[in-house]
Order: sequence, then structure tokens, then C-alpha cells
Amino acid sequence: QTQDTPSPSLNSSVLEEDPIPSLFDRFSISRFTSSMDTTNRLYTAVKNPLSVVDASFENLVRDTPQLKTNLENARGAQWNVRGHFEELFSSAETYHQIPYLNLPNAADLLPEGTLVRYRGMIQDMRDPEYYPLAYHKPGSPSTLSTAKYRERIPVEDLEHLRNSPSCTSERLPLYCVPIPGENAWIKEGLYAAQLRDPPTVVRELSAVTTAHHANSTASASVLGPGSSRKRTLASIEPSSTLVTSSTLSSTASSSSEVAAETPSKSVRSSAMRKHTKPTQDTGASCSMRTDESESESVSESQSEPSDVAMHRQTVVVERSLVMEFNRPLDALQLAIRSETDIEPTCLVKVYGKQLDSFKLNTAFEFVGVLSFMELSTIAAPLLGDEMDEGDDPDRSITIPCLHAISYRPVNVHLPLSSTDRTLAGSALQSLMSGIESKRQSIVRFFASTLGGDLLAAEYLLIHLLSSVHFRVENEVIGKHSFNLVVDPTGSTPLNATEVVNALSRLIQHVLPNSVNIPLTLATLNSIRFLPVKNYERERLDTAVFQLVAGSHLLWDETGLEAGKLNEAGLQNVNAISKLLREQSVCYDFQYHQTEMHVDYPSVVVSTAKSLFKCDCILPV
Repeated sequence: QTQDTPSPSLNSSVLEEDPIPSLFDRFSISRFTSSMDTTNRLYTAVKNPLSVVDASFENLVRDTPQLKTNLENARGAQWNVRGHFEELFSSAETYHQIPYLNLPNAADLLPEGTLVRYRGMIQDMRDPEYYPLAYHKPGSPSTLSTAKYRERIPVEDLEHLRNSPSCTSERLPLYCVPIPGENAWIKEGLYAAQLRDPPTVVRELSAVTTAHHANSTASASVLGPGSSRKRTLASIEPSSTLVTSSTLSSTASSSSEVAAETPSKSVRSSAMRKHTKPTQDTGASCSMRTDESESESVSESQSEPSDVAMHRQTVVVERSLVMEFNRPLDALQLAIRSETDIEPTCLVKVYGKQLDSFKLNTAFEFVGVLSFMELSTIAAPLLGDEMDEGDDPDRSITIPCLHAISYRPVNVHLPLSSTDRTLAGSALQSLMSGIESKRQSIVRFFASTLGGDLLAAEYLLIHLLSSVHFRVENEVIGKHSFNLVVDPTGSTPLNATEVVNALSRLIQHVLPNSVNIPLTLATLNSIRFLPVKNYERERLDTAVFQLVAGSHLLWDETGLEAGKLNEAGLQNVNAISKLLREQSVCYDFQYHQTEMHVDYPSVVVSTAKSLFKCDCILPV
């Protein structure tokens, strides 16, 4: 694992605008920035990126007169939004000025409309949305506007859209979660620089927040460790209300009705809309979701004054609501202990012509415009918990929503390296010098966690280096499932629990992503290992076996006792066996199952031969 400081830039991104900007477009956008020095341009692009989008669109309209007579020309036009952000954030120093949304409490600090970056795994892919790419402003036929990179448009604009032509385009919502099982040293390497030296916008907001909360110790370190927070209506001015278009046509010329739904930002499935409450019409969603029967708006947003956005109430997320975030390992962590790490999830909306390139369980770093959405939920009892008598069944959680301007895939095997590096020449010779002694040192270090067993350490090294290279019919080439049998009655007895703990610490310090799974009757009978499509909620309910490629699984079978497996337990046992044998996972879509090929290296620690068949069995 390369641990050098990453030097990312937007130039290395896979960007949402496919055409390469022409020189004329580059000159056109320069008219917006020529009067600003680099520092001011950088600050403006982070604090108010939509001003850059609007200026670019205005330049496009001015330089393309035919847009006013034929809005369809906007679909293939080059705005050069990408080019402007490329220019500003082409170096590691300038890219550092884009705040990470992944940091603790960052979502509570940063107001809507800020340029942020989010790093996560695609957990679910929703139906595409249609939005007005270009439309005439009401009362001014010669003035055009756009809803690109926006979550809402003014109500008067929406009313005008019902009876006037517009050009619609498509965007794809991706529900993203923090990379499951990512180890602490990776997060430290990624986020330490921003915690040590926050971007200018973060420092400015932190200073304002600290001044307003001088007597509150909780506000002294806005980006320090802490619980996840939920925005509530008490933290928003009463005048900040919202409406959404509940039914919009998928074509620009069709009419639509504006329906008032809730006083808060929300994303609701059809099962949740019965809980919506009427309010006044002051704003509207600009997205139109496509379904088989109709196009529906499922996304709402809310305008918040910047000073209000900085002082949102701190609300502890109830344990029964944790599962609503749909993070793969939450159920497992709550089964082992009474709490789980609260990291932000994010609904990312991507634009462009490469929407089919996104796949489930792949990791990306997105850069885009921040907004917020509220997920309404009926919290079901979790793991035997009873809902409290005073609990409100119509509760909700707020998550960030990011309109992606650019994105790039994350190298999950070398997450701290900005690029995949191929060593050659002197660099390769330097690495290879003394390689044998380095390998011996690694083996001795591994043996120290295995009671001094050098042979077991050799096999462990081979296992940690294994990965799926390719598949030939039913054979998976490269996998190496490993069963370590700890005999507590042997000539040199070892404590099985100590071996598991030592092995867990070792793996967490040498691999980017790892998950420890206790194999007990309670775990097998209560935790879902296979993702299931929830048609009532219109989402993919996550499970333990939804991870990025290369995630290491440490199975602790030392606590497994005799007992009865229920139906879920039997299904989980079969799923684990299939994973170890074929490195594949079946996603349950209720009416059919879809097999997904994975690469999850697995080691099983047991006190006797494992219940599951492994490629290698070795006593220690």
C-alpha cells in the first residue's frame, strides 16, 4: 500500500461533460473570470459554484442566439463548466480547498450551494430523473434559465413551465454510503490534511459558528469527532417552506400540477407519501422521476438562510432509525455492540452521457453542489427492540444531496495513491533490493500473532496477497479461502479469542478494507447477509455482503455453539458457503435472484475444522 500524500486534481477525473470544450468556449468563460484573481475565483467557486454555472449558461445563450428560438439546441451545447473547475482545481493545493463532506459534522456546518466532495460506495441506483435543462423565464421570453445542478426551481418558473416549451435532460440518482469496512489508517491519510488545515470556507464558517456558540463546548470544534446530526424543523425559519410537483410530465410541453407536500425536504417512496402534510406554495422541485405509469417528483429541497444553516439543532439519531441510512454493516455492528459509527450517506445525482458506466458496489469521489434531502421513514423495531410509547412513527432523517460536476473512481486497493503506479527502471530496482530480507521480516511479524508458527504465517501472507484474477467456467482463479484451526488442547495451546483479536488488528493495519464477522447462532439467525430489493420502499435493502472489491472478511467461528438455525440462518449459511466456494453473492429481487461476482478474501478462525469448506485448512 502506497502511503504517500495524495495529489488529486479535477484533471484526473472522469467528468460528466463528455465533449472537449472548444477554444471559443474557453475564451467565453474567461470573460467571467478575467477580472478576478485566482484566490477570489477559488473562493467564489467553492462558496457559490452555481454562480459559475449561471455565468457559463449566460455566456452560452449570448454566444448561441439560436437557443432562444430552439431550446433543443441546449442538449448538445458545451457550457464549459467542467473547464472552469478544471482550471481552478488543477493542483493539489487548490483541490484541497474543496471541503470533504465525509468529515464528522461537516454536513451540519456547510450550507446548501457549497462546492463539496464526497467519497463513497454506490449502494443503490434509483430511476433516472428528468429536469428542465433550459427554459424561458416567466415574463421575459428572451431570458433563458437552467435547472442543471439544482434541486429546485421557483414556483413561478414551474407554473410557467406547464404551458411553455422547455428542453429536458436526464440525471441519475445514486445512493452512496461511506466505503464499508474502511480502516482507520486510510481515513486518517485521506482526511488528516483537512482536519489539520481546513479549507478557507470551513475556517470562515467555523469562526462564525464558534462566535455564536461561545458558551457551548460542543461547538468549539465543529469538525471534530461527534455524533451524526439530524436537521429539524425547529432549526429552520417558519418562512422557509417548500412544495414539490407531485406529478410532472416527462415531456417539456405537457402540463403538470403543483402539489404542496411537506414543510421539510424529503425523498419519499410511494409507501411514504400518505404521511405527507400540506403547506404553503413557495418553491418547487425541478426533478421529474420516470416510472412505468407516470413521471413523479421524488426529490424536494428547501432554501435555508446561510445564518440559519449554520445553527441547526443537534439531534441524536435513534437506534431504531440507524438502519434507515442503509449502510451495509450497521446491522452487524448493532448486533455486536449497542452503537455504530454514524457516517454521512449521500444521494449523488450525476449528469452526462456516461450514466451506464456506474455499477453497484463501486467507489467514487464526487465533486459537486451540496443540497439536502429528507428521507421519511416508519422506523421498525430493530433486533428485538420495542418502539417507545411516545415515538412518532412518521419520523425522518436528513441526508446530503450532491449534484456532481465531476467524479472519478476510487482505487480501493491503493486508496492513498492518486494514480496507479507502474514501477520500472531504477525505482523497481530500489524496491527489489533486499526484498528477501523484507519478506522474512513480514513473515516473522505475522508469526508473532500466530504463536510463532512460521508455516501458518507463510500461508497467511499468501492469503492476504490473493485476489480473483479471472474465472474459467465454474473455476475462480486466484481466490484462497483459508481456515486457521486454533487447537486449545495442543502441545502449545493458544487462546482462540486472543488469536482472533491479534489477527484482526494485523489485518486492519495492512489492508485498506476489512470486516470482522462473529459466527454465532444469534448472528446467523438475525443478520441479513444478502441484499434484498424492497419494492414497497423502492430501494435495495443492504446487507453484509455488499462491499467494495477486495474487502477482507475475518470469520470468527470460535464462538459457534450447537443450536437451531431458523430460515434466515439456513439462508445465511448457504450464502457464506457459496461465497467461500465461488466468490459470488445472490441478490434477492424477490421474483428472481441475480448473481453478482465478488472478490472478498476470507479467513475462517475456528477451534476445529470449519463448518464451511475452504481452499486451505491449517492448524496452529
